[in-house]
Amino acid sequence: MSATAAGALARAVFQRSTATLLERTAAVNRNVSCLCRNNAMRCFGTTAVAKDTYPVVMPALSPTMTEGTLVQWHKQEGDAVEVGEVIFDIETDKATMAVESTEEGYLVKVLVPDGTSGIPINQLVGIMVEEEGEEPEDLQAEAVPTPPAASAPPVAADSVSPASAAAVTSAAPLVANTTGTARSLSPAVLALVNRHGLVAQQIPATGPKGHILKGDVLAFLSGDVSVAPTASTPAPAAAATMPPAAATPAKPSTAASVSEDYVDIPVTNMRKVIASRLTESKTTIPHAYTSIDVDMTNLMSLRKSTLADTGQKFSVNDMIVKASALALRLVPEVNAAIVDGEVQQLSTVDVAVAVATEKGLITPIVPQADGKNVFDISSRIKDMAGRAREGKLMPEEYQGGTFSISNLGMMGVSTFSAVINPPQSCILAVGSSRPKVDESFQVRQLTTFTLSTDARVADDVVAIRWLNTFKRLMEAPQTMIL
Repeated sequence: MSATAAGALARAVFQRSTATLLERTAAVNRNVSCLCRNNAMRCFGTTAVAKDTYPVVMPALSPTMTEGTLVQWHKQEGDAVEVGEVIFDIETDKATMAVESTEEGYLVKVLVPDGTSGIPINQLVGIMVEEEGEEPEDLQAEAVPTPPAASAPPVAADSVSPASAAAVTSAAPLVANTTGTARSLSPAVLALVNRHGLVAQQIPATGPKGHILKGDVLAFLSGDVSVAPTASTPAPAAAATMPPAAATPAKPSTAASVSEDYVDIPVTNMRKVIASRLTESKTTIPHAYTSIDVDMTNLMSLRKSTLADTGQKFSVNDMIVKASALALRLVPEVNAAIVDGEVQQLSTVDVAVAVATEKGLITPIVPQADGKNVFDISSRIKDMAGRAREGKLMPEEYQGGTFSISNLGMMGVSTFSAVINPPQSCILAVGSSRPKVDESFQVRQLTTFTLSTDARVADDVVAIRWLNTFKRLMEAPQTMIL
């Protein structure tokens, strides 16, 4: 064999060996890549409940949020879910917000129905899987526990028939055992069931996924619906041997609902947080109150002339925000907060304005209000107030702030004292305008402003200095119009 032929043979052998090695390496890489993809799908952004199973939990969307209300599911069991799609809406302590999915898959189990309140953060509310048709492992272990049943109210023995007494004594254990076997009860429904000594399984349910609604219980109490058949309903043969009074399941008396002179209204998360913060404020902050009367005549005249000359509108409240912000810049001791027991004088002036909504009070913020003209302040407050009443504010639009304003003057309140919103140190209460004749027999419009201060931050001297600065600005409104 010539040297040329031997070299060609050697190269051919080397090329075949190299190709085999590359093919085996590629196969190994494909297997490793597949394994990595599967693991990534199971572990990205969440902790898997079981293989190819992803938990859907109640998220914490604000620092003060400890629980939420699941308002509405946008996906139903069996629906495909893409990353970034809205799964459900929740009501936090301040607003109603949409929750988006961080995973791609299929929603196979809804554990908490629409309208459920008091759900702790990180509580499991649903389950997703990676592939359509897959079943997650151990669903029962993930069911939301039903609150423990309260004891039934005491009933006089001589006023209850034997059948009714049997229903009362058996009601509590039946309600307690509904989780996973019958229908989970919300706290409001559970309270009604136990108050009237009802058997939950006998109440026809109209809620999603067979859940009993409060309206179902009230309809059952009023006698508008018939008893639903359950395992606890007596068999026909047994009923034949019983006295006529006990032959049919005992139906609760309608007298209880007729005699009741009240209606249960669930407390919203927002009102719970408001109550908690008011209690914290009044019990931990030494409030001091200082009031001053401000002549609003020139301001009201300026509003009319500006509208006539330029067509632009601004409200009295807009000018109050502007004057407060400038006064905070001129008297910086008031623009402070208590953080970890220390006074922090803040560099930005962010004014929060109290807005009343159906669910409670919320305070949208005008950031850096001292640098904005009154027309920018006006448009921002109108926009945020509208979205606040619709529950569409983002957390950063109502969290924080260095100073608050509460205006009840438009509702006819002449004067009042507001409660400080921690960690802020001051809040300004605005009353209504009232006419007063001055020494020149001219009618002037006066408004009383009351500043609530944290005595640890601002003493009476500082409070009076801030109020006098605010008064000078309000009585010379032309200096603030731009």
